[in-house]
Amino acid sequence: GAISVERLLAEMTDFEGLALFPEPAYTCRQFSSYDRAARSPSENWFANGDQGRYLRTEKGAGGKDEHVMMDAEGPGAVVRIWSADPKGTLRIYIDGAADPALAVPMADLLRGKVMPFAPPIAGERSRGTNLYFPIPYRARCKMTSDAKPFYYQVNYRTYPAGTPVESFSMAALSNLLPAIDRTARILAGPAPALAVTDRAVLPVPPGGSVGLFSLTGPAAVRELRIGLESENLDEALRGCVLSARFDGEERPSIRVPAGDFFGAAPGLHPFWSLPLQHLEGGEMVCRWVM
Repeated sequence: GAISVERLLAEMTDFEGLALFPEPAYTCRQFSSYDRAARSPSENWFANGDQGRYLRTEKGAGGKDEHVMMDAEGPGAVVRIWSADPKGTLRIYIDGAADPALAVPMADLLRGKVMPFAPPIAGERSRGTNLYFPIPYRARCKMTSDAKPFYYQVNYRTYPAGTPVESFSMAALSNLLPAIDRTARILAGPAPALAVTDRAVLPVPPGGSVGLFSLTGPAAVRELRIGLESENLDEALRGCVLSARFDGEERPSIRVPAGDFFGAAPGLHPFWSLPLQHLEGGEMVCRWVM
C-alpha cells in the first residue's frame, strides 16, 4: 500500500516491523543548522557555529523573508523535527503548493501545544523541543521559518522513485484521530509487564553458565525479564554474558553483557522505554520481538 500518515504512525510502535527489512526500502537523511564553514579536515574542520544556518532565504507571502530549512524531492517523509530554541512560524510546503500545508508557531508545535500533535508525539525533553509526527510527501517538501537564528534538525526518509505516497494534509487528520490517539497512548508508557507469580533463582558459578529456557516453535519471544544479584552489581552487569541461539544455529545470534543488552549504562537506574525497562526492584525487561 501507499506510504501514508496512518501507516507511518503504525510503524512508530510496530515491534515486529523492526525485525524485518522495510518494504519499500528507504534512505535516512537530515537537514540541520550545522556550520557550513567546516568543509574538510584542512578547512575549518572544527567550525562550531551551528545556529542560524539555512539553505537560502526567499520571499514568502506578503514579501516576508522565509529561511529555508529543508528542501527535498520526493517521494519521502519527514519523521523528526528538533530545535533547542524554536522561533517564528514554521511553514511546511507539500508537493510544490504555493500555500503551506502547515503554518504554526514553531515553539508551540515542537512543545506539543498544537493539536493533534500532542505529547508524547511532540514535547520538550532534555532541553530540546521535538516533533515525531510523520509528514509524508509525494513530490517535494520544503520547510521554512520566518525567524532566525536558531538550532534545528530535520530528519526525513527518501523512498525509491515511483513509491506511492498519500501526501500530508491537515484536512485528512480528522479521520486519523483514533490512530493518533492509539500511537500516543502506547508511546506514553510501556505495556504493563506480565505478572510474575514465581521466580526461579539460578546460581551462576564463576566462569560457568546456566540455561534460562529452551522453547520450540514456530513462536516468538515478546518479553524477557531477568534480575542479577551480586556483591558487585556493576561488575556482574558487564561480566555476566547473555547468549541465545535460534533454530539450531551453531553460533549464537545474541552474545552480549547482560547489562548492555537491557540498556544498563553503568549500573541499574530505573527507566522505561517501549523496548527496554528497568523496574524499581532491579529487574530488567526487554520487549524486542525475537
